[in-house]
Amino acid sequence: MCRYLLVISILATLSGVASTSAFELTGRVGVQSRAFLNSPLYVDQQDHDASVFTDVEMYHELDCGSSFTFEPFIRLDSADTERSHVDIRELNYLHVGDGFELKVGVSKVFWGASEFVHLLDVVNQTDLAGALDGEEKLGQPMVQLTLLRDFGVFEGFLLPYFRERTFAGRKGRLRYPLVIDTDEASFESGAEETHLDFALRYSHTLADMDFGLAYFQGTAREPLLSPIIKHGGLRLAPYYEQISQTSLDIQYVAGRWLWKFEGLYRSGQGRSFGAS
Repeated sequence: MCRYLLVISILATLSGVASTSAFELTGRVGVQSRAFLNSPLYVDQQDHDASVFTDVEMYHELDCGSSFTFEPFIRLDSADTERSHVDIRELNYLHVGDGFELKVGVSKVFWGASEFVHLLDVVNQTDLAGALDGEEKLGQPMVQLTLLRDFGVFEGFLLPYFRERTFAGRKGRLRYPLVIDTDEASFESGAEETHLDFALRYSHTLADMDFGLAYFQGTAREPLLSPIIKHGGLRLAPYYEQISQTSLDIQYVAGRWLWKFEGLYRSGQGRSFGAS
């Protein structure tokens, strides 16, 4: 993996509101170029690449206060075919009732308090081919029920379909020494992608402190990479295990200081472990 990388991005933001405030259209259209100061380490890699992408969100509010959201994402990359893809980040219907909300469809959910190390963010799959920092997420099919109470917010998630992680391809400049063959992915569960995952979360605010306590049971978003022989060469195949994870995140305001904590306990990937 190269040590030096120069990224130049040009973004155009589009926004519009229809004649009625019930419909909104916002989004981005961008051009990105990456230049590498070091020579490629592997065959077929290039010193530079370019990509164009669009990320548009269409939001429509219904008369009853419920809403419909559609957010497609498209990227075309000049060098890496694995980085070129079309994804539905959000496509869902939200019903707002008396003290509860019900969301059905494809959505994005974020768990945690930290800005740059997301230990607890386990619901949506990472689009690692799109960005190495893990900030890009794939849309997750789900049914989400939220109960709003004076003593906190309760959320329940049913996740009926699993999204595999994306990785840079053979020509991708920022990749593992061995190519990751996503066509050879395997699962601990016999149901594979259709295993029904679920999650629960409770969050509340006490004075200057916000906290969240969550539990997740299902297919691990981070795969175990195992070596295989294919077409006469050595590759890595993803293997997705079943895990259970309990987590806690805290954010505390003390004057001009903002203190944050994330911690988890996970079992199912070898020996059980904790991280914070």
